[in-house]
Amino acid sequence: LSRWFAAAYAERHKEVPTYVSYKMAQAFLGLKTAYEKAAKAHAEPDREAVIAAFENETWETPSGSVRMGLGKGHQALQGVAYGTVAHRDGKIVLTDVRYYPPEIVNPPEGVKSLDWIAATLKPAGK
Repeated sequence: LSRWFAAAYAERHKEVPTYVSYKMAQAFLGLKTAYEKAAKAHAEPDREAVIAAFENETWETPSGSVRMGLGKGHQALQGVAYGTVAHRDGKIVLTDVRYYPPEIVNPPEGVKSLDWIAATLKPAGK
């Protein structure tokens, strides 16, 4: 999906896709997944049926799998990549990329973000 999305986006917009375009595609694909699931149970699903179908759902996107996991199944979880930007042969490339699964970059269910950060992250040098 990532290769297809990048090529289709670049062909249409004459530039490479940005982070925002990937996240917008992710949102539309999630909504499509939930709507199609709700439509199996309801000929004309309403908003509530789509919301219910979205709970704890997982779907594939150009930037990887997304799972509705926190917030009682209403918050999207996805891993994150971190790297260094470099210029090579007139192009921008990412180097030294590291991937972190969603469980490492999100607090557990029911734990407030600030509490999780305070309990988990230690200041540098300590």
